[in-house]
Order: sequence, then structure tokens, then C-alpha cells
Amino acid sequence: MKREYNFTNNISETTNCDIYISDENNSNNQPLVILVHGFRAFKDWGFFPYMASEIAKAGFIVCSIDFSLNTLSDREKCIFDMDRFRTNTVTQEISEINQFIDLIMQGCVLNKDEENKWNKEIYLIGHSLGGGLAITAASKTPYVKKLVTINSIFDFDIYTDKQKEKWFSLGYKEFLDSNTNQMIKLDLKFLEDRLTYNNERSILSMVSKLNIPYLILHSENDVTVSPRAANNLYEASNKDYSKKVILSKANHTLGVSHPFTASNDSLDNAIHINKAIYFIRKFIKIINPMVQRRKTPIHDHLHIYKKGGISFSNMEYLLLN
Repeated sequence: MKREYNFTNNISETTNCDIYISDENNSNNQPLVILVHGFRAFKDWGFFPYMASEIAKAGFIVCSIDFSLNTLSDREKCIFDMDRFRTNTVTQEISEINQFIDLIMQGCVLNKDEENKWNKEIYLIGHSLGGGLAITAASKTPYVKKLVTINSIFDFDIYTDKQKEKWFSLGYKEFLDSNTNQMIKLDLKFLEDRLTYNNERSILSMVSKLNIPYLILHSENDVTVSPRAANNLYEASNKDYSKKVILSKANHTLGVSHPFTASNDSLDNAIHINKAIYFIRKFIKIINPMVQRRKTPIHDHLHIYKKGGISFSNMEYLLLN
């Protein structure tokens, strides 16, 4: 089942969300997952509805968010309302994630039936830019208990010095989207805002401060965000809680384009690993007291099994079988 929810955010704009919950699962121990899309994506783009539905079937309440200034004039053709899109910032999108989390905790989002099924845990799953947004949002709230990033960036400043110099000179950046033939235009504040996320506010600094289970998924053949980004995120993370998985032969969008037609091995493998994090939850809670007494990271005590091309720890393997 899917239903819509929206709220008025801090700039008096409307943030829209889709809430997915399985009609077949009546468990009262379901975590709530927020899906966070990336740059020039949206909650209905490509694999997001399929991913949300599949994760819901696995025993989660799933909320897929659309950022308010990420407005489209044609959702099927991915044509953006450029007057609004060009004014967007990373800070605004992070603010909308955290406001949504606060509204969930205040009891304003879920209906009575959903509230009864929810176990009061919130997880974030972010793709591409959405990974960086999810990391930063998670670092700002105590309510996020688990984090997954898929093909995530590791730095909001992804532009060359030459690109930034031209951007400052013109006061805007303009480029053609080869998939839609739309001219994309970004105001200077888009860049200026990103440049404030450095040093202690950088993504890697935020990752280093996280003490929650963190799963880093990255596609082997990602040419949009290099797999090196996953290495940087993992190296900055707390190894007692983090795990990195490379998705074999997958690309940045997990083999999917828009509009969505069908799933594939790359997408289903990513979703299957996302399902596996639900099963790690008891394992993490059992092992955490040991972490406080030992200097050896958790993953040094794990054995890895393979099934269907996917690697699982010994505890995950036992729980999945």
C-alpha cells in the first residue's frame, strides 16, 4: 500500500513524500526507512518506487521524500521547473530531511495503524548526492539508528577550480542534460552553500562522528561517482559499525533508467543487501558491549559467506537461511 504525505517546510514550501507499507506484514516491530534521492532525481524516478515497495515487503515502513525545490514540470520526461530548481541548496535539502524526521517523532506523519507497526527506529538510505545528504542529516539527529549509502559522494565540493572560477564570474552555472536536452541552470548560492561544508562540516568529518551501523554500497562500474568514494567513506568511518560492499558489474543507477521498465540483478542485489541490514540489528546490539571492552573491530571476528553473488557475514548468513 502506498499513500501520500506532505508538510510545509522552513521556507513555506511543500515537501512531498510517499509512504509504503506492506499489507501482508502485520508485525509491530517494523523500522521506518527514509529514501533520499540524489541530484536531478526525485521520489518517482527510475528504481525508487520499486526499491521502496520491495523494502516494505521485507518488513519496513518506507518513506520516499521529494525535496520542495526539486520541482518538475514533466515527471515522466524528467523536465525540471528551472526557476525553482536553480535556487535549491544542500542545506535546504538536509533541513527538509531533519524536519521530516522531527515530524515523524512528534507523531505527525504515521497514521494509527502505521504507528502501531513502527518499532520507533529510523534508518536512512541515500543514493548519490542523497548519500551525502543522508550522512549529514544523520549526524544532526539522535533519531537515526542505521544508515545505508548507495553510490554516495564523499564531498559536496565536486567542482574543479576552473569550473568554480567561471561560476563565480558569471553568477550561475549552465549545462545541457544530454538525456532530456534541458538546459540546467544553477544559481551562485548553490555553489556557495556547498563550499561551506568543509573541515568539521565535511561529509567525511560527519562520517567519522557516526556511531551507528553504516552500510556503504557502491557499484563496481560507477563512472558518475567513482568507487574510490566508497573507500574514502569507509576509511573515515568507525570500523566497529561500518561495512563496505562493492556491487559487481553495476553502474551508478543500478542498471535502471527513467521511466522504470523492469528490475535487474544489480538493483535486486542492492535491495537484497538493504534487506540484510534488518537482520544485523540483533547482532549489532549483542556485540556492542564487546566493542566497548575490546580494541579489535567487529569485522575481524566475522566469516564471510557468498550466496547468489552477494557476501554475508556469518551472523547474517544464519539469519537469512
